[in-house]
Amino acid sequence: MQLKLNGQRSCHLLLIVVLLFLLCIALRQSVQDRLASKQMIDHRLLIIVPFRDRFSELSAFLPYMSKFLNDRHRPHHVIVVDQCDSFRFNRGALLNVGFLEHGCSDCDYMALHDVDLLPNHSSIDYPFPPDKGGYDVLHVTPPYLHPQYHYKEYMGGILLLTREAFAKSGGFSNLFWGWGREDDEFRLRLMEAGLSIGRLRNLSSGTASFVHLHDPRRHARDSRIVGNQRELTFRRDRTSGMDSLRYRVTRRYSLAIDGAQPASVVCVHLHCDTGVTPYCAV
Repeated sequence: MQLKLNGQRSCHLLLIVVLLFLLCIALRQSVQDRLASKQMIDHRLLIIVPFRDRFSELSAFLPYMSKFLNDRHRPHHVIVVDQCDSFRFNRGALLNVGFLEHGCSDCDYMALHDVDLLPNHSSIDYPFPPDKGGYDVLHVTPPYLHPQYHYKEYMGGILLLTREAFAKSGGFSNLFWGWGREDDEFRLRLMEAGLSIGRLRNLSSGTASFVHLHDPRRHARDSRIVGNQRELTFRRDRTSGMDSLRYRVTRRYSLAIDGAQPASVVCVHLHCDTGVTPYCAV
């Protein structure tokens, strides 16, 4: 009888120990979740979207990204910088305008985001870069994940960085009129500024990780090389940046589509100096 009682007590004690162990794990996870949630709330993301004449893509982008970020508890604000002049598209200058005109004083990090790219994997997130490996900059669409561009130095698509990192880099060159290469030159600026750059990894979905909305039949790339354009855009630009940018804001308004969080839209006219970049007005 004594042996039976001792056996029952041992079983009860073991059960209590197991329950206490499980309770400790649950409490620890709860604390970690609360800390992670607080960390997310402590940061606010600014999404800068360079834009022109792609409302079909924007109408898909805004509701999708609003839900995507809200599902991940990422407070955010979107600014769409619409180039409303008649000059060739200048993505780098528009991103500079977005940094200067965003008006989100509590946004402490940024996503430089193409309007035709949507994250398409459940594990993709837009974290504060220093919280993801201690980086200043995090490339979300590296060449092994982007649906179209796969060269080693590719730095376009979606780029996360702190406001301080963007300011330290000096922003984008303003010489890149037409399509391409401004992000390659920006990569050199980031490296010369001594900023640490990380890349999104460990996604088994590869290039299916993002949806590329671009339809070249409707929106052909302006890839013409005109006059001295190759000479100026195939080297590091040390003459221009966000501090030398000249532009004029012609309109501001709020845009909400299909219940998405309203985005700020800024219409701008960029300055085209044909004495320096005669290819801007072709």
